Amino acid sequence: MKLVSQSSLKLCAIIAMAINHTSIVLGWLLPRSFVKFGYFIGGLTFPIMAYMASEGFKKTRSKEKYILNLLVFSLISVFPYWMCFKRLNLNVGFSILLGVIALYICDRLDGIAAKAICVGALALLSNGCDWGFKGVVLIYAMGVIKNDTLRAALPIAAMFLYTEGSALADYYSSGILNSYTVPYMFGCLLAVPLLLMYNASGQKRGSMPKHLFYAFYPGHLIALYIAYQIALSSALS
Repeated sequence: MKLVSQSSLKLCAIIAMAINHTSIVLGWLLPRSFVKFGYFIGGLTFPIMAYMASEGFKKTRSKEKYILNLLVFSLISVFPYWMCFKRLNLNVGFSILLGVIALYICDRLDGIAAKAICVGALALLSNGCDWGFKGVVLIYAMGVIKNDTLRAALPIAAMFLYTEGSALADYYSSGILNSYTVPYMFGCLLAVPLLLMYNASGQKRGSMPKHLFYAFYPGHLIALYIAYQIALSSALS
């Protein structure tokens, strides 16, 4: 049954993202069990964001404006992301942007080979972004698969198998298993039933403003950075 609205999906993504990022930034203050839970529930966020991006691109009246809005969102989030996580790679907005650009360009290309080269090039370009090539491929797959059931489940399942397989291969080769990657990827699977229940034709009345959804990302990163600085100052005083 199609019971889940777009606003409900976005709210789930926002809550999961907030818990996940809190567990990362303030994890040193929190119980280890909460941190593990934060990584698990945080896996829910990106598959929903990827699906919403592919949906938004498909339904927008101006695809160029949609891409421009994603670029602005990504650029606005650059410094909050760097400050909060203390790493100089690019935020997840750029992975979403490149995934949508892949859909845009491939719509104008003929032949599987040309489209594969385009997606591959943009996936390589995303190497310095959060989620990287997996984000680009996930968005592209969700955008081109026509069957709603397959497009909600197949790309996420493939990403899960690839990432968990890579983690196991690393474990057998080095003896080291990332204890956070495993729960995070299982959390990604939580998105599948929600997306299968997504009602794409639901009424827009009372829906969440799209700019609020995008504004939350840099906004909550700034809030977490401030909370971290306050907590650090208290710990050192």
